[in-house]
Amino acid sequence: MMSALPPGLYDLLQTPQLKKQLEESGLMDSAVWANVDPAELPDKIAAHLAKEIGSYLAETVFAKKDSRLWQGALEQTIVSPEFLQSFLPAILPEDHKALQQIKSSGHSVEETNRPETPLAVSALLTGSSRSPALRTQIQKELESCDRADWLVSFIKFSGLIPLLDVLRRFTQTPAEDGGPRLRIATTSYMGATDIKAVEELLKLPNTEIRISYDTKRTRLHAKAYLFHRLSGFSSAYIGRAIALKLLLSH
Repeated sequence: MMSALPPGLYDLLQTPQLKKQLEESGLMDSAVWANVDPAELPDKIAAHLAKEIGSYLAETVFAKKDSRLWQGALEQTIVSPEFLQSFLPAILPEDHKALQQIKSSGHSVEETNRPETPLAVSALLTGSSRSPALRTQIQKELESCDRADWLVSFIKFSGLIPLLDVLRRFTQTPAEDGGPRLRIATTSYMGATDIKAVEELLKLPNTEIRISYDTKRTRLHAKAYLFHRLSGFSSAYIGRAIALKLLLSH
């Protein structure tokens, strides 16, 4: 469990430990909860317990330098009063609810356009009518992330137009460290990048663009969109027509 909970989007099951952390930080009134689909609950609980128990064992058992003693220490730890009476009950989900967001001061729930794809697990976007469109997911990620890094082989003006409004809003302020909020790396490979698209991006504040002009050795055809969140629920989209959304960290 992270020591601080900054404003932003989350996907954390409701537990006594999480509620205590919110109360002690004075954030309970800023927390937004949502019911978890019963069909998804077993997998969510399993992933949640695996992460929490794994962290606990890393700090208590596997921190020991003598690897020959870890098995005995493990057996003693999982039946110890501290584990059974203190740690385990604190991380067990209380209800079919998950923390979705911590609002910043003066921020309403409706202002954050949450991505349709999950934040806590990976997802596959197939480009079909039954799958969320990559463009709309990028727009929603920009509306809810703190910083973005893109790696694209080329930039077309026609593809940039639908994103311009949200990009302008996103880049109005610098990143938390004062650096660029949007960083884009692209190439001039096959002359596919439109100059007009680059010119529009250069008008954005708090934006950094790098272009590779090495057309002989560089034949980059990657598509990667990284969205960083201070909440720890960062994500990335890897691919082209078919995109895989990955959970980066939390």
